[in-house]
Amino acid sequence: MNSAAQTTDLTINVNLYFLDLASLTVTAVAVMGVFSVYTYLAWFASETAHLEGVSITVIYFVFGVCAVASNLLSGWLIDRHPPRRIVGKSRDLPIARAAMTAGNGGRKTLG
Repeated sequence: MNSAAQTTDLTINVNLYFLDLASLTVTAVAVMGVFSVYTYLAWFASETAHLEGVSITVIYFVFGVCAVASNLLSGWLIDRHPPRRIVGKSRDLPIARAAMTAGNGGRKTLG
């Protein structure tokens, strides 16, 4: 094998390694975000809405159902639309967030 082919193979392997590392990092951050919400959901509901007992259980149940539904919907959308289109929509999220903050008079929101 010539050195150009070896260099190309090495470049491809390094690129795939960093792509895998980036994917794992994004997944880890997303999972940490979900568990952060899950951890403080009961406290937030009890402090803000003064809910206790069965009401907290219902909130956790609805949270779980919505999580499963969003995973199913995300998988279906990713199978049917090209990844560049999905990334383009994700890129629009900060713009939407800024518009909501501006429409709120600049007041701090929960997110």
